[in-house]
Order: sequence, then C-alpha cells, then structure tokens
Amino acid sequence: MKKPLTLPADPPQVGRDFPADADSRRIFRYDVWSAVLFMAVSDSLVGLFAFIARHSLGASVEWVGIISSAGYVGFTWNLFLARFTARLSLRRGIMLAMTVCAGLIALASLQRGAVSYSLLIILFLLVYGLYQVQYNTLIGHVYGPGERPRLLSQRQLAIAAVSAVQVAIFGWMCKGPLGHLPAFLIAAALMLAGAIVFRAIPIVKEHPMEPFHPLDVGRAAFRNAAFRRMAIILTSYGWVGAGIGPVLVLLFQRCGFQEDKVGLLVAIKTGGLLLGLLVITPRLRFAGGITNFRLSFIAATFAVTCYLITGFVELVELAFWVLGIGQFLFGISLAGFNIALPTTGINLATAGQTTLYVNAIMIVLGLRGMLMPLVVASSLRVAGLEMSLLITMAVGIACSVIVLIPGIDAMTGTGRQAHLETA
Repeated sequence: MKKPLTLPADPPQVGRDFPADADSRRIFRYDVWSAVLFMAVSDSLVGLFAFIARHSLGASVEWVGIISSAGYVGFTWNLFLARFTARLSLRRGIMLAMTVCAGLIALASLQRGAVSYSLLIILFLLVYGLYQVQYNTLIGHVYGPGERPRLLSQRQLAIAAVSAVQVAIFGWMCKGPLGHLPAFLIAAALMLAGAIVFRAIPIVKEHPMEPFHPLDVGRAAFRNAAFRRMAIILTSYGWVGAGIGPVLVLLFQRCGFQEDKVGLLVAIKTGGLLLGLLVITPRLRFAGGITNFRLSFIAATFAVTCYLITGFVELVELAFWVLGIGQFLFGISLAGFNIALPTTGINLATAGQTTLYVNAIMIVLGLRGMLMPLVVASSLRVAGLEMSLLITMAVGIACSVIVLIPGIDAMTGTGRQAHLETA
C-alpha cells in the first residue's frame, strides 16, 4: 500500500517549489480575481438553490434535503476517486471543475421542472465540492506557510464581500417574470470568466494530487480517541450546521417571503461572516481541539433562538428583522467554524500525519453533511417545523455546553501542538 501524503513536522519547503515573493503577489492577484468571479457567484447562488426548487418549481421537501446535502458529498470525492482525480494536475483539475460548473448552471437556467432542475443543481454542487477540495490541496504548493493564513483570509474576505452584494441582486432578479433564467445565465458567464483567469495564474509548475486509500483515513479515525470524539461532536452539530437549510426553507415559506427577501437574508448572513472574519476571529486563539468551536456553537445557538421565536410566534412584519438577526449571528458562527475546522485537524494530528488528519476531518464533515440534511428533511416531514426547530435548539445548546466544560480539551487528548502549529 502506498504511503499517504504527509507533511513534515518541521516547516522547511522541501519538494514544494514555492514562487518568489514577487511571483507570489502576482499569483495572489490572479487567485483573488478568479475567486471573486467564480466562488463569490457560486456562494451567492447556493443560498437560493433550494428555495427556488421549493417555492418556484414546487419541489418536495426531500429534494430540498438532497440539494442541501449535495455540496458536502463533493468533499468526499477523493475518498473513493482519488486515483481518478490524480490523473490531472491540481490546476487543470480545478479549471475543469470550474468550466463544468458554469455549464451546469447554464443548463439549470433553462429548467422549469422540479426534478430536472434539482438534478442539475445537485451535479453542480458535487463538482463545486470537488473544486474546493482540490483548491485546498493546491494552496500548499503556491503559498508558503508564513503567508498562507494572511493571504487566504484576504481571499475569503473578498469572496464574502462580493457574495453579500450578489446574492441580493440575484434574489431580486429571480423574482422577475423570467424567474431564475437571467440570474443563472449571468452567473454562468462569470464562472467561465473565473476559470479563464485561473488558467492564467503563473504557478511555478503543475502539481499532481497525491492519492490515498480509504483505509488510511479509517486508520486515522479509529486509532485516535480524540479524533473519534471530535467526529461524534461535529456529526451531532451537523443537525444545526448542515441541517438548518431545509428548516429555513420551510420557515421562509411560512413567513411568505419571496426570492428577494431570501436573497437579503442570505446577504445579512454574509455580513455576519464578514464581521466575524474582520473583527472577531483574528482576536481568538484556535490552538485547542473542541474548544476551537466555541464561537461557532454559541453564536449558532443564539441564531437558532431567533429562528425558534419566528416559528412559534406570529410576528408578521417583524419576522424579517428577527430572522435577519438570526442570519447575522449564523454568519458569525460560520466565520468561527471556517477557522476552527482546519486548525482542529492540525491540532489533533499525530506526528507526521497532519495532511492525513486534515483530509480525514474534511471527510467527516462531508459525510455528516450528506446525511444530516436528509435526516432533518425527514424530521420536517414526520414531526413538522416546530418540533424540528426544538430539536435544532436542543442540539445547539448541548454542543455549546460541551465546549464550555472546563478542561474539555484535556479530556479529548488535545494539548500537544508544538510541531503541529508550524505545519
């Protein structure tokens, strides 16, 4: 069996062909422009996909659940198809994924049937998940360890800022007489432009993806007690983090919202994400294990409280503002989660296994993202919106209590980070 790709404990750049500083800045400029054209557009549409399927095309709640989980399935692509994706260099594979995404959105713009639309959106989300995994693998070759956090934070801020504006515009466009046709066609053109810009990135050389076996991930998960506990907690939290999508679709529909108001609510959530990335997360330390998720779990619990109030109390005009507060808090929760996830994988890794553990935690995230929206959709079908909101609230409170337990990191075996912090 081929040994899985690992990073050395010491951070020398052996075998990595990092560009010079001037080239690195040029690469970053191309990278940001490509991300703004492709990722910001994609993230804007992701917040509208399920609502369009349900509200405009009459899709069943099961289709809403599948759409909500499809993006997470893409995170697990390399678990079984690593040898296939390794046939292309990382850059060429990313360009292909971006081009395919643009084509799928263009086709989805023409659909007026719930099933055909949903299938194309699901395919888009699968490819988009693969794009994110491949990009996260490529950045280790183009940005050095010292500059990586700063540059990636700036890239994420640019994506979130543009996405906050675009989602409101796309929501307004989808409300028009042509439905989602004009918004999706414009999005497809922007995505294709993003792929063209990405093709021009002056990377030092092409880098193949190092394949690994599913058994390697299984060994990492089952031989490390701290990782097993982390996987259980993150999977449970998936009812809130990954499963909230179907709940919100039905909640927005009950409130009588159209696509324009849904777009504004998604934009408000992005505003919370921006605030979290700009002001809150830079002031926090993410050097532990489960405690890394304190901001995410607690902010999400307060957000769910707003959703719960709206679901149980007839607020009429105030409903939008209460949900707006909830969305803003959930954006802050996402900011914390986006920083906690990669740092936790590094902190839990044993010596010489950093890359494998980072991949393993992403696969856990993908698997729970596949299952939880479907579980929540089934709960909505069987128990209704109110009971599903109560369960969501209970899960959020439980996860928040766990991360506030004194010494919880010591209980999960996370306190050893000397060589890991530099990897």
